[in-house]
Amino acid sequence: MIRKAVEGLLGALVLLALAWGGQWLYYRWTEPPPEAELFRVLDVVDGDEIIVGYHGQRTLVRYIGINAPEVDHPTRGREPGGQEAAAVNRELVGGKWISLELTDEVRDRFGRVLAYVWIPQADGRELMANAEMVARGYARVATFHANEQYAAQFRDLEGQARTTGRGLWSGDSPAGWSRRSYR
Repeated sequence: MIRKAVEGLLGALVLLALAWGGQWLYYRWTEPPPEAELFRVLDVVDGDEIIVGYHGQRTLVRYIGINAPEVDHPTRGREPGGQEAAAVNRELVGGKWISLELTDEVRDRFGRVLAYVWIPQADGRELMANAEMVARGYARVATFHANEQYAAQFRDLEGQARTTGRGLWSGDSPAGWSRRSYR
């Protein structure tokens, strides 16, 4: 009887140690390297939203200056092209370390952090996820007065994507984006 109690206690201690260790691993995994202000992408919500980890917190980040079709819009449901846009965003940033460029408007009315999302490249340069989503044709330009820093570049990239029929601008796209539908 005592042996079973000791085994049970040891089992509970092992489970507790694993749970604590798992928590430590979670925090360690989400912490940026000390030499840089980087954030780990924990999840990709859709084509213009991600969840990043920092100090053990999961933070929702909304890309500034663009709008992609929704995977699960609260009133419109699944929008055509939403899954495709999310997949491209996942390819770009999923599980990677990124940096965030913030503006004067740090959060939107939904509490999301608003940012230009930069992906460090092996050659030392950085790729902006916001611009890449537009250039690949999986997001449209959507600028607001406080966040227009890259608006002209985004408009040029969107024009090129539309003209060449990239991404959701192609005739085969489930989103049905076209010059006529764009407004």
